[in-house]
Amino acid sequence: MQAPAIGFVRRAQSAVVALLGSNLARAHSRGTLHTTRALRFAWVLTLVAVPTPGQNAAASFSAALPPAVVDVSGWETITGEFETPGARGVYVFHVNPRRQAIYQVMRYQVELLRPTSELQRRRGSDERVAFVRNPGAREPMLCWQRDSEEAVPSWRALTSGTEEYTLEMGVLMRVLAVHRVAPRSSSRNP
Repeated sequence: MQAPAIGFVRRAQSAVVALLGSNLARAHSRGTLHTTRALRFAWVLTLVAVPTPGQNAAASFSAALPPAVVDVSGWETITGEFETPGARGVYVFHVNPRRQAIYQVMRYQVELLRPTSELQRRRGSDERVAFVRNPGAREPMLCWQRDSEEAVPSWRALTSGTEEYTLEMGVLMRVLAVHRVAPRSSSRNP
């Protein structure tokens, strides 16, 4: 993500906070505002997805998925991008038409802005793919990291139970939480 775009996002977030603050105070003083709902709405707008100009979330992902992942052509695709105080990134989720309401394949690129451990500092922002192989089964998701250092990008599996896998599941949960409250774009793949 480019530095000018980041500055734009921060200025936009500041403008949203200033506008919300004055409008929320006015509505609250008139008694026309449900405070909990308004605060939740304000939190969402200040922490979530102010789009970064010129970025298309799907364009920055690898054309090929790891070999163990099923074909997602024909599946619904949901894309988004976000910036929060702790992370920024883009994501593409795929919904299997046979299993509505589950993101069976989740692709994301996240940069941690405030890493607190050596593992987080080394993590980088390469693309990750999480795959729910058997929805409903009590088994870990499969997860890969794209190695963009190679001439032809390859996928490295993250082993369940390792510190790296646990960190990645935490990052994925953050992406899902941001996505849950963010505006989204959805399309069907041909």
